[in-house]
Amino acid sequence: MKTSLLLPVFSAAFCLLACAPPEGPRQRPAPRLDLSQIFPRADVTTPPESELTTREERFRQLADAPAPSPTAHSRIRIPLGASLSGEIPHAPDWSWSRRANLTLISHQSTPLHPDILILAQPYPPTRTQRPSQALRSFIGEIIPNSSPLSMASLSNNLPQLATELQSLQNSLTGGRGLGFTPSPDTFSGWRTIGQNTSHIHIRLAHYSGTWTSQPNLPVGLTPQRISSLSSQLTSNLPAGLIPEDHLNDTLNILNNLSSTDQNTTNSARQAPRRTPEPARLIVATIEASPSQGVHLAILCSGTTHCPQTPHITRFFESISSAVLPTSAPALPLPEHSQQLQVTLP
Repeated sequence: MKTSLLLPVFSAAFCLLACAPPEGPRQRPAPRLDLSQIFPRADVTTPPESELTTREERFRQLADAPAPSPTAHSRIRIPLGASLSGEIPHAPDWSWSRRANLTLISHQSTPLHPDILILAQPYPPTRTQRPSQALRSFIGEIIPNSSPLSMASLSNNLPQLATELQSLQNSLTGGRGLGFTPSPDTFSGWRTIGQNTSHIHIRLAHYSGTWTSQPNLPVGLTPQRISSLSSQLTSNLPAGLIPEDHLNDTLNILNNLSSTDQNTTNSARQAPRRTPEPARLIVATIEASPSQGVHLAILCSGTTHCPQTPHITRFFESISSAVLPTSAPALPLPEHSQQLQVTLP
């Protein structure tokens, strides 16, 4: 009788030990990435099966449908930086190029202008300490929302002018942006957050606006302002205000900007500029860890969804940090950007 009474006690104690929760706070599993908020499948035209009245009609549609082309589904894996890579279609209307700190991808369905531009740039070294600042800086390169080179502020502060101009030499778009202007109050917020099947954490947000040709010069500079600033830097300058080597570098930058503007203007006479059209800008952070990731921007024409939506969705789902073989670009980035009429210093 005593033994039979002790058995429930031992069973209860064993259950308490075995069923005890693990030490430390519980961690919720990361959500699965849901791309439908950013990339709605509005281009799906195939009717659902419920609309097919008979089985014979379904078989007839399958028989009449053209066989898929193998090349249409062929994909290549390309490096994005920070040991991340992703897949894009291997097709003539898709192009990509790369340099040490930048991957450029484009889709061009017509000979004139691309309808998709993608830029991927690895996190800067300071991103770990200031992630929000790094993201704001990246978005500010795509959408220059203010003019650090305004004549009113910098003509009276020539040392600051020299510093700002030299910082443009290492910036993503040289202060020009990509020709996208967001409409007021169209930022969606970071509503799409999750991991893809390779456990890469992705955050997505988007703007709506207008896409036209990239400006020839950084925001806030015109040929007249460049000429005026050059004159100010070469005449009536107090001795020692700007170190001589710093001054010479600044004058060279202004001369290069003036030459670039002239060359771009001449090229624009041969290639028509982009007519302003509705567009969307998707910005993203893509990371395997807080210190290993890339900032990414997708600029695409359209109002409700981007062209090639299934391919863009597949691109995000394919991003991985695994060591996988990648392709080599078919052309260098300067040539690629020149074809797209985009300046990337």
